[in-house]
Order: sequence, then C-alpha cells, then structure tokens
Amino acid sequence: MRKYIIILFIIMIFSIMATASVRLTGKVKFDISGLDLFNVKSIVKQDGHRYFRLEDLNYEDNSEPAITDLSLSFNGKDSELRDASRRYGIKYSSYNPVKGQGTLGGGAAYFFKDEHYIQLESSSRLWLSEERDLGSFTIEFKFCPVRLNDGAKIFSRMGYLSGGRNGIEISIKNRKIRADMFNIFFDESGRRHSLSLINSPVLKENKWYHYLISYDRYTGRLYHKINDIESDMVFATENGSAESQLMVPSFTANDLPAITLADKYKGYLDEFRIIFREYENIKEISDFTVKNYRDLVKNSREPRNREGIISSPVYILPLTGTMITLMKWEENISHDTFIWTEFRMSDSEFDRNDESLKWYRIENNQKNIYLKQDGQNYVRGKYFQWRTHLIASPDGLKSPEMKSMEISYELDPAPNNPMFLQVEKKGDRQIVIRWKKNVDHDISGYRIYYGVTPNEVDGILNVYNGKYITNEIQKGDYIEITIDNRLIEENMRSANGAMLDFPVIKNNILYYIKVTAYDSYKVGTPYNHESGFSNTVTARPFPGSEI
Repeated sequence: MRKYIIILFIIMIFSIMATASVRLTGKVKFDISGLDLFNVKSIVKQDGHRYFRLEDLNYEDNSEPAITDLSLSFNGKDSELRDASRRYGIKYSSYNPVKGQGTLGGGAAYFFKDEHYIQLESSSRLWLSEERDLGSFTIEFKFCPVRLNDGAKIFSRMGYLSGGRNGIEISIKNRKIRADMFNIFFDESGRRHSLSLINSPVLKENKWYHYLISYDRYTGRLYHKINDIESDMVFATENGSAESQLMVPSFTANDLPAITLADKYKGYLDEFRIIFREYENIKEISDFTVKNYRDLVKNSREPRNREGIISSPVYILPLTGTMITLMKWEENISHDTFIWTEFRMSDSEFDRNDESLKWYRIENNQKNIYLKQDGQNYVRGKYFQWRTHLIASPDGLKSPEMKSMEISYELDPAPNNPMFLQVEKKGDRQIVIRWKKNVDHDISGYRIYYGVTPNEVDGILNVYNGKYITNEIQKGDYIEITIDNRLIEENMRSANGAMLDFPVIKNNILYYIKVTAYDSYKVGTPYNHESGFSNTVTARPFPGSEI
C-alpha cells in the first residue's frame, strides 16, 4: 500500500536465449505510478522527458520523513484486512476482494452492497482522534467508481461538538469528488472555520483515479489532486491569502469519532493511506535551517543538506530467487549535488512500510547485485523495492535531477521435468523404477511421489540410504531406485510432520508413481524451484521368482 508519482512505464521484456542452457532474462523500466515522493516534484522539460528534482531547496519546511498514520491495502481476503501502520484496528469490514484489480495489481476492494463499508477502531493519541495541532498531512487513495451516486462517502472522520460537526469528509457530489473540512481550523480568537475543496474534473464510471489531498502547515496551503493534476487550492489563513495569519488545524470533537471508508460508495478502492508531520518538528527544523542554511559549518548544530526521497511500491517479479543483474538510473548532477539509491528484496511478501527488512546501498550501473550476501544467503527474491535519495547542494541552491530507473534481472527457473520414467521390475513388496538423469546446470535432487489413487499423493520419497536422491545415485545415464518398505520407513521418519500417509508396499496393490527434480535454491523451503511431474507409471508388486 502506498504511493505516488514517479518513473516511466512498466515494461516487462523476456529474452529467451537458446544456448546449451536456457537463460531467462528481463528488464523493468519503472513508470510514474505507485511512487511515493517526499520533497520531490515531477517536471516535464522542453526535451519532452519527465525529470524528478527536489521540490523545496530553501529549507522552508520539514525535512524529516513523514509518519504513516494509516495504511490499508486490499490484496487479501476481507477477513485479512489490517492497518499496515499497526495503529488502527478494524472494527467492521465488508466488501468483495477482487484479485488483479487496482494499479498495483495485487487486488482491490469492491463495494456494491449497502452493508459494504469499512469502519476503523479509534482511540486517543492517534492522529485521527487526538485534540492537538495536526501539523502537515496527506490523505490519498485510488478509486474506481462503478456508480456515481450523490452522497457516497469514500472517507469520513466525523465527530460532534457543541458548534456542530468536526472532521474530514471526502465524498462524491454532482459526479465530482470533493473534500470538506468541518470546523477544523482555528483563528487566533479561537473561532472555528470550515474549508472545502469542491473543484474537480467530472468523474467517469469504471475508470481508475488517484486522489490526494494535502495540507502544508508551514504555508497554510490546502489542495487536492486528481491523477496528479491540482484541481483546487485554498489557504487556511484568516483572510484566505498567502500572506495572512495562519489558522491552526485541530480535531476537537467531544466524542470518539467513527472512521469510515466507502459508506454508500459503489465501486473499487485501493491503497488508502494517511501520512502526517508533527508541527513541533516542522517548526524546529524550519526555524533553524531558514536562519542558518547558508553558513552551516559555523554553527554547532548538525549540518543538513536538503534531501528528497523517492520510494517505490513493492514490485512482484516473476519467480522466487530472481537475480538483479543490473540497476541503473539517468541523472543530471553537479559536483556539489548527489544521488544515491538503495534496494531490498525478499522471497516473502513484505509491505512498503515494513521497517524490519534491510536496505542495501548500490551505485549507479552496478552489476550482479544478486551476488551481495546477507549472512548465508544471497540477496535474491520475488518481491523488490527501491528507494532513491536526492541531495541538494550545501548552499540550498541546486538540485540533482533524476530521469529514469531501470533494473535488469535473470530468473532462476525450475529444472526440466524428469524424463523417461519407467518401471524396471516388480517383485515381492518392491518396485524398481528408473528415469533419465537430469542434465540441468543447477540440479540438487529428485522427489518421488507415489500413491494408491490416480492423481493423489500419499507419500514423498527424497532420501535413499541416508542420502538425498541425486545424480550420484545413477547407473549410466539413468537413476535407479528400489521402492520398498525400508525406504518408505526411512522417508516417513524424515518427513518433518508432513501430513502424508506413506502407505506401505503390499503385493497385488496398484501404485501410481511420478518424479520431480529440484534445484539448489533454498532447498526445503517453499521458495525452492521444483520441476513439474514426469510421466506417471503404475506398478503392482507380487511375490515369487521371475523366470
């Protein structure tokens, strides 16, 4: 979950090169969607290309990262919905999870019944509940209305006080999206004021939009954007001008307000997030830097170069164990500006705001990144995220520019299916099978799947005489294994609680047998690459001697 504006289209290109061993490679050139910008803006220059540079070079607002107050994604089941920031509980949740919808591709929430909506549990000391200076904040989400019905509330945080309502409401009216701030802003005399953003393009049904509303506590500027185009703006000042006295934003409801999403809304919703910056931090940083940024080395405070951060969403690559072979970006920098990038990846799915996963710094045009080691394992995986830092010149006058970000990768595919599986002979409570040795460059071993019912697996055999079944157990170009009850008992003991029956080998019973091959990547984990099945053979053991 989570969001938005940078870097050029997602193009997936697979190149399959037929050599002695097949290599599967690809490139991803990241587009503007899904990127999260902090103090970075997007511009299109005269050459027609989009560049990214620092939004503020004059140290006039907070340079500290924003705090995520609420983050909801809809990639799982309705019952699995949770706030990734771990601040809000889910009090009520009802919608239809739809896979493959939403701009990130993982899924979206579809609301089409009256009982479809989401309600969050609120408590004191949370940004949406507490009576305090709200600081700077941003609310954003992606939505696709199926029906543009008046009164649909995509987001509502509404409390009540003696003077009326107090809170924020984002709704649809006259086929437009609007945001109302009820009695949130206070002037110096303590009077409450409401502000609304009502101008927006006419929405179309069954079309995805990215909506963002943002308030800058330093300037009082309140605006909203639809698909990255600013549609309405006001100043939260006493007379509405940029030069007038700032009003203070605060929630002051007497009750603990309900927080509701998709009330009477018919359509899709994806990637909902609220971030904020504490006013005290904004004031402390800005007071210091505005006064001192031209002569930082002469004061005792910690020097700061103005920084902007571009954070990508978590991208899903084709396979576990995917290897990044090259990462590069286009940049325009002077000798006193700087750009650096870091990445992280894992075979396990992770959230873009996950703080536990390690970041790795890389250089521009760095090759063979997959050879970086983290403990015993190389840094490879299926889920990938990058983050770029743009550093201004020390005098706060120049910004570096970044144009594009691209990675090249190589897949680690599963071995080929074992071939020519056959029953070599049958005997008294035993079956001898053989198959052609797999000659893939990365082959770690084989698994034998057997059962007594077609298309069902009752037992898995991958150990033979105390060793894994590998190419070392071979006769010429073939692997030959005798399946008997001794072998089954050996594998049942090493099955680590697998829920399999491991039926014994009995005479006159028909058994179904097939084989797979697996590679050396994280053997014994769900991330290992295992081939498909070989052909299936059947065998019925029986006693007596052959003539």
